[in-house]
Amino acid sequence: MDTVYLVLVLVWGLVWGACTRQNVLDKGYEDEGLKYFFIGFFLGLIGFILAYAKPDLKKEYMDNQFRQMIENQNKIMNSQISAPSPKGDFSNGWRCFCGAMNREYEGSCHSCGRTQAEAKKASKEKEAHNSEEAIPNQTPTTDQLREFKAMLDEGLITEEEYNAKKKQLLGL
Repeated sequence: MDTVYLVLVLVWGLVWGACTRQNVLDKGYEDEGLKYFFIGFFLGLIGFILAYAKPDLKKEYMDNQFRQMIENQNKIMNSQISAPSPKGDFSNGWRCFCGAMNREYEGSCHSCGRTQAEAKKASKEKEAHNSEEAIPNQTPTTDQLREFKAMLDEGLITEEEYNAKKKQLLGL
């Protein structure tokens, strides 16, 4: 009877130790796994609660990454930095009507989704229109509004951010 009791106590300790260790590892404390295994083994539920109460390092890291991403998008909106373009050799590539540079083997623009033929047609129409007459009311403000509308369509900014920037540019 004593051996059965001893085996049950060992299994009980191993289960709590393994659960406590895994909890700590999931929170990002890779170097403390063995320590918390023994805490869980000897203290059981209390050890598990101690491990559960530790702050989640992975969540804090992801929150910081999300904050940096939002800050970068705000910088792009404020024209402090330009949006990154895809890396690679574009020496034989083609430029889309939206301004994005694409590789020669790409059939459609990675930025706006236009096909190469559509982009060429739109560019020719723009050139023909520009050669006939200057575009009336063409100001840097309208160009910026078009850029922000494109960013909204691509999902880089929200509708509220677009409306706020539009009001700012139009002086409303």
